[in-house]
Amino acid sequence: DLVYDNEVWLQAWMRGVEEPNPVEELGVSLYMPELVPKIDEVISGGAAQRAGLLSGDRLLEADGQPLKDWQSWVDLVRAHPNKDISLLLERDGREQKLVLRPEGKVDDSGVEIGFAGVSVAMPSWPESMRRTLEYGPVGAFVAAVDKTWRMSKFTLESIKKMIAGMLSPKNLSGPITIAKVASSSAQYGFFAWLDFLGLLSVSLAVLNLLPIPVLDGGHIVYGLIEGVSGRPVTERVQAWANQLGLVLVVFLMVFALYNDILRL
Repeated sequence: DLVYDNEVWLQAWMRGVEEPNPVEELGVSLYMPELVPKIDEVISGGAAQRAGLLSGDRLLEADGQPLKDWQSWVDLVRAHPNKDISLLLERDGREQKLVLRPEGKVDDSGVEIGFAGVSVAMPSWPESMRRTLEYGPVGAFVAAVDKTWRMSKFTLESIKKMIAGMLSPKNLSGPITIAKVASSSAQYGFFAWLDFLGLLSVSLAVLNLLPIPVLDGGHIVYGLIEGVSGRPVTERVQAWANQLGLVLVVFLMVFALYNDILRL
C-alpha cells in the first residue's frame, strides 16, 4: 500500500458553520457499507413498538413499494407523520404484515415529520478494508503518547477556534450527548467504546489544566506566581478569582447541557 503525507492550506475553513462536516467541506466522501432496511433497536413506547416491530425484522415493502435501503425507509417515515403505513417484513424466515403509524414531530425548521422509533442494524465492514496494527511494549507506549498529544492539541485548537469565532459554540456537548455517543460506540465493540473513553478522558484532562481558577490549571498558575514572586497569592485575590472561575465553569456546563437538549 502507498501512503502519502500531504498538506492542504485552509483559511477561514467552515467559519460560521454551526454544524460543520469537515469531510464534506473538503469535497470528498467516505465509503459506507450499504445499510439494508433491517431493524436493530426498537425504542420503548415508540410507534414501532406499538405496531409490533421487533429487533431483527427486515423491512421488505412499505405501502406496496419495495424498500431498497435504509434511507428509502427513513424518507418514507418522515413523509408520513400520523399516517398509517402498511409494512411487509421478514421475521425468522417468514413474511409478516403490520401497520405502522409514525409519530408526528416538528423539526428545527418547523416542519412536521414522521418518527418511527427504530435504529438501523449496522453492517460489518469488508475484510479487505480492515487494518490491524500490532505494537510491542515500546511501540505501544510511543503510539499512545503520540495519540494523546494529537488529541490534546486538537482539543486546544478547538477551544481557540471557538474563542476566535471560527467554530460555533453549539459544538459544545454535555452529559446527554456524551452518553449517547458512548452508547453508539459500544455498539461497534468493546475496543471502539474503550477508544471513545480514552478520547473523553484526554479532553477532560486538557480542560482541567486550563488556567481557570477552581480547576487544577488555576492552582498551577497560583503555584507559578508564588514561585516567581516569592510570596503566595493573597486569599482575597484567590477568593475573587475562584468565584469568577466558578461562574465561568457553571456557565459552560449549563450551555453544554442546553445544546444537548436542543439536539434531542
